Amino acid sequence: MTGVTKQDETLYVGNSRLQFGPFNDRIYLYELDEADWPEVLSALDGLMQRVSVGKVVAKVPARCVAPLLDRGFELELGVPGLFREGGGERLDGVFAVRYLDAERRPSAHEREQVRQVLELVRTKAQRVPETGQRQVHELGPESAEELAAIYGEVFASYPFPIQDPAFLRSCMEEGVRYFGVYSDEGRLIAVSSAEPHSGGANVEMTDFATLPPARGQGLALELLNGMHRALLESPLRSALPYTIARALEVGMNLSFARAGYAMAGTLWRNTNIGGQLEQMNVWYRPQM
Repeated sequence: MTGVTKQDETLYVGNSRLQFGPFNDRIYLYELDEADWPEVLSALDGLMQRVSVGKVVAKVPARCVAPLLDRGFELELGVPGLFREGGGERLDGVFAVRYLDAERRPSAHEREQVRQVLELVRTKAQRVPETGQRQVHELGPESAEELAAIYGEVFASYPFPIQDPAFLRSCMEEGVRYFGVYSDEGRLIAVSSAEPHSGGANVEMTDFATLPPARGQGLALELLNGMHRALLESPLRSALPYTIARALEVGMNLSFARAGYAMAGTLWRNTNIGGQLEQMNVWYRPQM
């Protein structure tokens, strides 16, 4: 995978997971089990003291945000119903951030770029193209090599080592489901994944990649619709789908808008993807 340096490290605190390091230049509370909350706060405090990064991101239920605000965090965006109480009641989620380096904050130009993309997306989303032209297949461990090759070709960098077949197989073992579309010649040409979080309360629709010759055919929307169908026939049928999409990729944002997703907000200078730190838009689908 061209241009990739060592991936960030992962720290587990009980059932919670944090990612940190120079690759994304951030600390990221990626998965929180509220039972671990006091210990996770201590872990965040420790990481902020010993790890030199420009940004800290915490994805948490809104009811957990007060101690983060006390630590200098601010709300970057919220997602209604992202989490779920044990009995099934939906809880709002937030992405709280702390900018440890003022240079990591977005410029006025970057904000305007994202605004223009979203304006274009809103205009184009009114016309939903016909789908169902390609069959969407669920992919198993036997497809890991082909999956990894596509990711290595499409992305100059990525926040997780998805160019590694062993990593993809380990994700499958942990419940991540991968999907793909094949060409008429039987070659895998577009792929994506559905990654459950928070005990199945939500599922991230992610890892979309289409080989250059196959772009412009609406394959991301085909994949997204196929993933929705598969989830509705699974224990994740009540999970809230969401995504974190590259903010300047018109086609990807357009696919989610056309699939009934709502825009929650933007994570600024957030993710090392495509060879640089990029803005990422968060979209969620209120109902499957």
